[in-house]
Amino acid sequence: MRYVHWDLNLRSEGYMLADLTINFSKPSRTVEIQQVIQAKLMHFDLPTHLRETGTRIALIQDRDKPFLAQPIIYTFFGDHGIAESGLCKRSNTASIDVVRQYISGNSALNIFSRQNRIELRLVDCGLSDELKDPKIIQRKIGKGTRNFAQDQAMSSLQLERCLKNGRELIRTRRNQASNTVGIGIQSVGSELACIMLLARLRSLPLETLLQNHPAFSQTDLIWILKKLRSILNSSGPVKGPLEEMQNFAGFEMATALGAILQACHQRCIVMVDGLVGSCLAWLASLLFPECASHMIIAQNTQGFADTWLAKELGIEPLTRFDTLICDGSGIALNFPMVQAACSFLNESTAHRLQSGA
Repeated sequence: MRYVHWDLNLRSEGYMLADLTINFSKPSRTVEIQQVIQAKLMHFDLPTHLRETGTRIALIQDRDKPFLAQPIIYTFFGDHGIAESGLCKRSNTASIDVVRQYISGNSALNIFSRQNRIELRLVDCGLSDELKDPKIIQRKIGKGTRNFAQDQAMSSLQLERCLKNGRELIRTRRNQASNTVGIGIQSVGSELACIMLLARLRSLPLETLLQNHPAFSQTDLIWILKKLRSILNSSGPVKGPLEEMQNFAGFEMATALGAILQACHQRCIVMVDGLVGSCLAWLASLLFPECASHMIIAQNTQGFADTWLAKELGIEPLTRFDTLICDGSGIALNFPMVQAACSFLNESTAHRLQSGA
């Protein structure tokens, strides 16, 4: 993976990251754990992604017998000003209806979470409408971000508050015994924000990023590309990840980034979902490279942006869907595969090598 050393004080107090450290197994322990796991796996044709997932969790926990404790998924909601520009399939008015379905408990995310005994927490970071319900954690920064076609999506103070809110959610989560945190995003416009972040921070062509992706209609692609190119051309010099998030991201994305960073700090397994989750995992790794080792991509699509992010992070997704899902339902649905990876390492016995070692 390539890392850019941004000429910025990313751990400044202003962004609430001054105290963050992301730890991983010591090199000597990493070798030891990998040798034990390899001995367990050498006589079994276990699928590659299960091998990699089990090994990743073992190294996060610094033990050759990993375990999953009381998983929890946070799904973050927010509205984007860019959604009112006509560049998205839906407008922000659709957000509130989607959130009501989560509250009712009838969405795929609710059903899969119940099935696999995963606690689900819903977080309002910036919905345009007011939604008072005891099932919603209120962390609203504002009623949607500004339209990034016209202005910065959020102020530096708003970004700081988002990061702080996300970190506090993990620090003070109700289920402190949980060592597995899932991150879902539900918003209109977050996919476009990710495309812009990739185009800015890695100079990837918009045409390539948008090709064959289910979030974007092919019939409207020419018009969308024209608008996005115009925004890029007027955006000025490229800055660091946090500054570019301030330019393009949603409140829910910035809050989720804070949660990811804090979960990595606390040595949790972090599962992300879809294009937006993968993009946030990548942004976390730009700030703290060690974060990449804590991530599991539950699912993404065959789109270029999704595939590029997975390759950049060095993580093979557990599955690939042909529809855009980022809300956490991919995490809940694929959680049994993560359980299977851990169960195999816990229950299998290492075969002795022919040398007698």
